[in-house]
Amino acid sequence: MSAVAELVRRHLVVLVLLEHPELDALAAREPKNAEEMFASTAAQEMLEWRRETIAKLRQARSARGGDDAGRSGGERDQQVS
Repeated sequence: MSAVAELVRRHLVVLVLLEHPELDALAAREPKNAEEMFASTAAQEMLEWRRETIAKLRQARSARGGDDAGRSGGERDQQVS
């Protein structure tokens, strides 16, 4: 995560996170055996890691003053292209 935090400080980071309904369903499913328990626990951990990562990225962005902090007008315009 420290590498991502460093990128956020110096660059505009674009992160695309797609919803995965099957992962959500797997995490919510009541396991019936050891194999399903392992799969459900792994899915829950992946979803928790995703939530934590999003929160850390948002916190890092806020700490540096938002999306355009420290950038000139020209730099902001180039971000969109």
